[in-house]
Amino acid sequence: MRWLIHRILNKFLEKINLTFYITLNNRKIKIPIITGIGYSNLRTNELWMIDLLKKLLPLKDGAFIDIGMNVGQTLIKLKCVSPDVQYFGFEPNPLCVYYTRELIKKNGFKNCEIIPVGISNKNGIAILNCYNDETDSSATIVDDFRLQQKIKYKLFVPVQSFDYVYGTLNLEKISIIKIDVEGSELEVITSLKSVLRKNRPIILCEILPPYSITSRRTRQEKVKKIIKALNYDICRIQESKNGCLGGLIRIENFNVHSDPSLQNYLFVPNEIFDRVFNQLNFQTNCKF
Repeated sequence: MRWLIHRILNKFLEKINLTFYITLNNRKIKIPIITGIGYSNLRTNELWMIDLLKKLLPLKDGAFIDIGMNVGQTLIKLKCVSPDVQYFGFEPNPLCVYYTRELIKKNGFKNCEIIPVGISNKNGIAILNCYNDETDSSATIVDDFRLQQKIKYKLFVPVQSFDYVYGTLNLEKISIIKIDVEGSELEVITSLKSVLRKNRPIILCEILPPYSITSRRTRQEKVKKIIKALNYDICRIQESKNGCLGGLIRIENFNVHSDPSLQNYLFVPNEIFDRVFNQLNFQTNCKF
């Protein structure tokens, strides 16, 4: 029944533009619904990220880089915690880019820049496979990543290496890089090597469960080797039962699993690991 209600509501919202309000971290946020796009922003999931940002942002100065911006889910949380922080969002899907620009305008978010490309280890055109709608947050450019799902839309999108665009961004410092790219973490991390050596940002990365898929396991192993070679430690982010941050667990390997609650990681430069680990391993009863 709930699925049917959501489907009917989505069909209704596809034909009109509306603005709703949500409150996060005691801040009221305007959520535009533009011909059905943005509806997902009304559901406030991953509340642990607000806790995480509150603790991480004071530890390292610089811009926040959002690779895999989608429709601004992370941007909303970031601006609820630190309205003035400099934000750069990377997203190849033109519909997501358009929506997020409207989200920024509606809320008057400051210091926001959107770069309408995907980050990869090469420059060119890629095919973005969408399985639900044209702003699908599970869309991927990795051909064999979701073999069991039927592709609903295919979009041709631009991809560029981070080094290629870095010089135009006028970035002096980077505090955090968030990576949510549905399987192409390897290409993104490879593209970021020189920036990680130079700027030493903290990396917030989603790596989906490998299950028993050999290609996923191979990719994860390669990501681990690169991160370790760059002198980063790997931590798994724990989510508490109430959806808030439960702390960090330092790990040596991603391991084979099928648990979606184990898919969020923090890659921390060795030289600041103790500060970050101690800051984030605390008990919290968040209310957002």
